[in-house]
Amino acid sequence: MDTFPSNQNLAAAYSVGLLTIALIFVYVYRRMTANVERYATVTGKAFRPYAIDLGKWKGVATAFASFLLSLMVFLPLFTLLLISLLPYYHTPTWADLDTLTLKHYYSLVDDDRILPAIWNSLTLAVGGATLCMLLASL
Repeated sequence: MDTFPSNQNLAAAYSVGLLTIALIFVYVYRRMTANVERYATVTGKAFRPYAIDLGKWKGVATAFASFLLSLMVFLPLFTLLLISLLPYYHTPTWADLDTLTLKHYYSLVDDDRILPAIWNSLTLAVGGATLCMLLASL
């Protein structure tokens, strides 16, 4: 069902769900490959990484890295979540906190196209990864 103008709030609600699924799979992948360092390939290049002691600048470097992490990861995710909760798409303001709604998420539950779409996405992801691994092994 195509609509004009497009419903960006519903799209943001879809993306939060897909992002949650992707983060779960990333977590599972990280847990499964946690001990992969034990099987490192020995290379012929002599390289020794060394840690740089930052001394009194350690706190400043940590604060700067945390600021960059929040700016590049958490701020866009928070904005996406906030826009998915707005009744219609517009630039969020402080006054909009009273108008936040879950109606877009409720419409996800009521839509009959959601489960087939999730199934198609998972089938394509697993099938594509399996096909790539088969081709890579050849």
